[in-house]
Parts: sequence; structure tokens; C-alpha cells
Amino acid sequence: LLAIHLARRGVRVVIVERDPQALAHGLAYGACGPQHLLNVRAGNMSALPDDPTHFLRWLGHGETDAANRFATRASYGAYIASLLASARAAMPDRITIAIASAQGVTPLGDGTLQVALDQGAPLHARAVVLAQGNLPPQRHRALAALAP
Repeated sequence: LLAIHLARRGVRVVIVERDPQALAHGLAYGACGPQHLLNVRAGNMSALPDDPTHFLRWLGHGETDAANRFATRASYGAYIASLLASARAAMPDRITIAIASAQGVTPLGDGTLQVALDQGAPLHARAVVLAQGNLPPQRHRALAALAP
């Protein structure tokens, strides 16, 4: 969403994503079944603050009752993916996808940043957003001594 909103304001954005299947879905909206619902009502989930019923219309629901329902996480992931695809089609010069993994960020002397990638040439930017999603689960250290 941040990439879309920045691009709408004229900013050139490069999204670095190592898994193209996870793009716009991530763990929260991609690896889930139909029984996994959002924890916010559909009427409050528009990605566009200037269009509060956008998500409801995307779902194909216009009735007031639908605003109080909880949509699936998978449908919200598909919604975000469709917004990203539309934004890329409308602004191909502003949103680029780099299929790679960011390895580090180095400040350069001129006020820019260099992002090292595991594949391809490094990126140069004026700003970097770290949006790494959920970290893998780990056993709490207080429980580490217990048998699995």
C-alpha cells in the first residue's frame, strides 16, 4: 500500500521482493484458508482513504449489511494485489519490482543510500522503507529448555 500511495504522489518506488508469489500478500494475506477472516469489518478496510467503500465495491457488495461482515484474509490479499497491478499499469515508470533479497543498506556521502541485493546491481535511493513482514516464529527463551 505504501508503494501505491507514494507512486500516486509522484515518487518513483522500487519494491524488492524475493518471492514474487508473496508480493502484496505476505504471510497475513497469502498463507491462509477460507476460514481465516480479517479482524476488522469489511466496511473499514478500504486501502484508499479518499474512497472508504472501495473494498466493499471491489468485493461486489454495495449493501450496508456487507460493511459489517468480516471478509477473508485471502480476499484482502487479492484486493491489495489488484491495486498494485492497477497502479503498475497506470504508472509503469513509478513502480518497479525487483525480484531479489536486500542484503544491506549503506549511506553514501551525497545523502543517498545504496541497497545491496543478492541478485543484480545495487539500488540507489533517497529513502528506504524496511517492510519485512512477519518474522519466522521462534520459541520463547523461557520455554527453550522444555522438550518440544
